[in-house]
Amino acid sequence: MTDTNSPYAQWAANYRDQGYPVIPCMVGAKVPGAFGPTKEKPEPHWRPMPGWQKYCDTFPPEFLHDKWEAWPDAGICLAHGAIVGLDLDTDDPEIANVITSAIDVPPQRRRGSKGWMAYYRSTDALSEFPARVRWYRKENDSGSPLVELLLHGTQSVLPPSIHPDTQKPYTWLTGESLADHSIDDLPELTEAMVDKLDQALQGANLTRQAPRRVTQKEYGHPSDLPTGHDLELPAGRSLNNRALEPGAIDQWWPELNLPKSRQRGPGAWEAVPFWRASNSGRLVTDRNPNLKAIPTGIVDFGADRSYTPIDVVMAARECSVGTAMEWLQGFVRLEQGTDPVSPPPAAPELEKPAQVRPEDAAMWIATPVFSGTRKFSALRPIALPSDDSWETEVPKDPPAFPIQDLSVCEGLLGEVAQHIDNASATATEAGGLAVALPLLGAIMGQAYATPTNLRTNVYTVALGGSGTGKTSLVNPAKELMVMAGVQDVLGGDRFASGSGVLKMLLQGGKRVSFLDEFGHMLQQMGSGGAGIHVKQILTEFTSLYSAANTIFTGTAYADGRENVIEYPHLCLFGMATPEQFWRAFGSASLEDGSIARYLVFPLGETADKGTDHGEAHHVAEGIKQAMRAMSDRKTGNIGLAKCITAPLDDAAESARMALKSKEAAFASYAEKNAVRGGPAILRRVTENALKIALISAVGRNLDSPEIDARDMEIGHALAWWSANVMISNIASHIADNQLERDVNDVERFIIEAGDLGRGQRDIGRRFRRLRKRDLQETLEALEEQGAITKSVTPNPHGGRSKVQFFAT
Repeated sequence: MTDTNSPYAQWAANYRDQGYPVIPCMVGAKVPGAFGPTKEKPEPHWRPMPGWQKYCDTFPPEFLHDKWEAWPDAGICLAHGAIVGLDLDTDDPEIANVITSAIDVPPQRRRGSKGWMAYYRSTDALSEFPARVRWYRKENDSGSPLVELLLHGTQSVLPPSIHPDTQKPYTWLTGESLADHSIDDLPELTEAMVDKLDQALQGANLTRQAPRRVTQKEYGHPSDLPTGHDLELPAGRSLNNRALEPGAIDQWWPELNLPKSRQRGPGAWEAVPFWRASNSGRLVTDRNPNLKAIPTGIVDFGADRSYTPIDVVMAARECSVGTAMEWLQGFVRLEQGTDPVSPPPAAPELEKPAQVRPEDAAMWIATPVFSGTRKFSALRPIALPSDDSWETEVPKDPPAFPIQDLSVCEGLLGEVAQHIDNASATATEAGGLAVALPLLGAIMGQAYATPTNLRTNVYTVALGGSGTGKTSLVNPAKELMVMAGVQDVLGGDRFASGSGVLKMLLQGGKRVSFLDEFGHMLQQMGSGGAGIHVKQILTEFTSLYSAANTIFTGTAYADGRENVIEYPHLCLFGMATPEQFWRAFGSASLEDGSIARYLVFPLGETADKGTDHGEAHHVAEGIKQAMRAMSDRKTGNIGLAKCITAPLDDAAESARMALKSKEAAFASYAEKNAVRGGPAILRRVTENALKIALISAVGRNLDSPEIDARDMEIGHALAWWSANVMISNIASHIADNQLERDVNDVERFIIEAGDLGRGQRDIGRRFRRLRKRDLQETLEALEEQGAITKSVTPNPHGGRSKVQFFAT
């Protein structure tokens, strides 16, 4: 870093370490661009650099910070996107009391010349508001606002930048700085809080600024669209927002006639983005519908690209932006604040894409074809299971935990699982094995492998409601590691960034982390408002899972930092409630297979053991010695002794081949029948089963392990059971937005009733949070999809008919 006394150079790193997108700003004469000074700017106030708005959505790269830190006298600005601000621009104590009485105000508040600025995490509902929401004195609404919300697309100055009027630093009012807290520590600002604030301020004689009317000339757009927009909302954004409303997208999307277009719920569609080439060279008819549309946006997961409705129309019909906007206008509602002098124009006919003249095949030289016999078994056609076989092996309701008696797990795996069961405060069905697998997998790390070079790194998750004893499983595991002298394998219980995960492994190549509130952690990592440092955690988890048998290079940085880790061996044990865990995943995690890497263990029946749970439990000396011996074994990293390969005996190899064939057949069935998440999850079953079998085999013989049929049976049972649990819950839980969650919740509520069904009144009472019209549309959509059936029984006395819904 360049030697400079600018606030940005001194403090930017502190904010960036917590995941805040900070950028430089300058007072007065010069405003540098991204790489140097630009024209004179004599206004005496802070001005961020040109083009700063893009950092409201993306984190500034490292190499730019190196440039910015060299600017003399640069201050610090925060680009608002994931973080938003509430600005009190007055010292009037009455207004301050009104705000603090209406909503909770966080301690992270900074002060400039007057008032304060409080910081919150953004929520999806705030996207409906303009960039700034302002409140004025009713008698002076032409002056400066007294209260202002700074939302996505705005920025604010952070301490210790110098205030241009007072020539004193901005300060933190309570001593609590954003640099002392991660983004996850900040409270959320919800739509309900904004409504409460609005009502309170109106009661204090303040008025909220009405949307101004923006002329067509201001935007310079040729389209003849209505011109009433919310504050600072461009014409194109207004149209795109209205086109994504469920009532609109359900009209215009099917009119495009996209390949494999299919509705997945109210306002939710998918199709093949035929305008781009397939990543694997497949024909359009063989491609997956990777273009997904929901009311919060449109994403092509195959190319990792976002689209607006206007983009989709332009790409699908190869038309201009003006033509696409004019066509969409026929399907959307009029803007609020626009006088409806006439009904919306009908959608015009789109010009069909120009037909490409067929090529004359005679002008080309034919490609040579060499006949022969295909010799690869992988090219043989896969015999798909029947529908009955699928229902038997992958039932809608997962079977009970397959290992009721831990004595079937011979050796160290069963002994450690039994000890954890005995020492935990709560009795669980699956808890002991759920902890023992990653614990032993980490201690064995880097020293053992299968013939296909799989290692013992596993990710397990224990699922159970509050009070079911998830956390009581961890303390015995940690105490056992300390007693065995292998506590150096213990990893962090919480991660603040992806780089933090890699730094932990750089200090020691094998680690096991016990992560409480894992579902909440995954939700934060996957939320739209999460910082890039937090999102990187999930990326590193996914990458490290498949890197235990190679050299991991990690993320490359412009400053030359490297994260080269030889055979990184990370094991995880997560604890979560079912709702937290399943809602942390969306369709993207199904596409990239993130969720398939976890072994999920619902705890099943649990019970408090009573007053004896605090007693110390004896640990056999053999367990401690075996764990210590495994940890001390030389690992198979570069320059060290080769790791021990555990062969499979004939029976185990036959079992592995049979499981591999079963895996391929059921994964193909899931792909053909569009079982959500099924293909990716099922294709990991053999890999997960082999890892479990390897842990079991090493636990029986540390020096010369051999995987036998029993090891494979244990691995097969646990891996297939976990896959069953995931596929069942994905169908009823995983959603990309609140609308999909509501549809899943309604469907699950009806399924839980079984043959008795649910009456319409019962469903209405259960889902009071939904508007009557939305609930009716949800039921109709589920009925159209064949998920539920509706039964209407007339009242013999002439009253209201009885309406019942049943799961199909």
